[in-house]
Amino acid sequence: MGQIAYYVSNGEMVEAFSVTDIQWDAICPAPKGMLLMPRTRWPAVAKTSIRGLRFFAQRPGYPERLPVPESHTHVQPQLSGPF
Repeated sequence: MGQIAYYVSNGEMVEAFSVTDIQWDAICPAPKGMLLMPRTRWPAVAKTSIRGLRFFAQRPGYPERLPVPESHTHVQPQLSGPF
């Protein structure tokens, strides 16, 4: 889950937490490939969690290349328990 993505057209950064509701509603249906995740340059999709948190995620099913480097959270096994 990321808070930042970049427009492919002009390289402008988009912060999920600082855009207005109107701007976010326009970003969410963005066509595939319009936004990119930082570092990996993988296509991004704008999402909103069930608790209302806005974020960017890597688009699923993008067969052209793998999203590397993966973050520490994705690479390390998840620990079970209350932590």
